[in-house]
Amino acid sequence: NPNCGCNPSRSGCTWSPGCNWEGESHFGGWCSGSLTCVYTSSPQICQLSGCTWVPATKPVNGTAEREADMAGATAAAPNK
Repeated sequence: NPNCGCNPSRSGCTWSPGCNWEGESHFGGWCSGSLTCVYTSSPQICQLSGCTWVPATKPVNGTAEREADMAGATAAAPNK
């Protein structure tokens, strides 16, 4: 998915169909193939589209995801 490289947040990546964060995905995997493949979010639709479903290699680490989001929000907040 060409958008994955533009999404610097861990949660944004793991919640985007076609993207993964070091093997983690809230969809349980991601669809690989042409540009028509990467936006599908289920193995069934992926396979029906003639694409390849890649299973996530590990479960989403929710604690690390929240900590990364909090650190990103803190860094983006204006200084007062």
